[in-house]
Amino acid sequence: MEGNIVADIDLSDLPDRTTTHLANDVTVSHITGDLYVTDSFGNSIWHLDSSNAYAASVLVTDPRFSGVGGPLPIGLNGIAYHPVADYMIVARSFPTGALFKVTPAGTVTAVTILPPGLDISAADGIVFRNNVLGNSLLVAVANSTVYEFVSFDNWSSANLYRKGVSSYTGGTTIAIRGVEVFMTHAHFFDDTGSYEIDKIYFRRFAGIPPSPPDTTRDTSPTGEDPTDDKSSASLIGYSFLVLMAPLLASMF
Repeated sequence: MEGNIVADIDLSDLPDRTTTHLANDVTVSHITGDLYVTDSFGNSIWHLDSSNAYAASVLVTDPRFSGVGGPLPIGLNGIAYHPVADYMIVARSFPTGALFKVTPAGTVTAVTILPPGLDISAADGIVFRNNVLGNSLLVAVANSTVYEFVSFDNWSSANLYRKGVSSYTGGTTIAIRGVEVFMTHAHFFDDTGSYEIDKIYFRRFAGIPPSPPDTTRDTSPTGEDPTDDKSSASLIGYSFLVLMAPLLASMF
């Protein structure tokens, strides 16, 4: 497969060059084609305007994005644009893991992570699952855990749905192929010269109603449910019931 370079973007002219910066992750708006980049050291999100030769500017700087106080000074990390709505979700790695909802106008709202006390420190790459509602988000954590969150309030809150653990340490980001989920491993601190891509198997969290059991599906060697090929349909069905409940109640 071959492709053409669309743009070669120089970020060196952004303001505040006295601060150390780290361009970490990037996402694209499905509405405008604009790019958004997380700055892990500068507590910022950069905006690259597709209508102006991808001219770069700082969309928003927020002290809540800071990673100061953690084992590494990495603040913002993964970023993903919602597949339907006009906003993005960003993940903070340290000093504690966090998720934020950010609009193209730069409005920042902290996402409430449920259950309370769930630790997603070292949160890294994030991606929305392939469903039409955009209510399922995967979060990779560097301790080799992948959390799947669901939301029924436009990501004011994120409810833990499932958790998967890789057989390797140092996971960085996630990719989805059909219904399968894969995690990459960079070996930042134990460079062996070989790098793995691991398929993730999930176990559901008891706080969310599970899908009906599928006795035809294989299980992983650890006995956990593998990536659920009905998970998207299940979430859509569950979302439909949640969204339609008030209407149904008014009819009776």
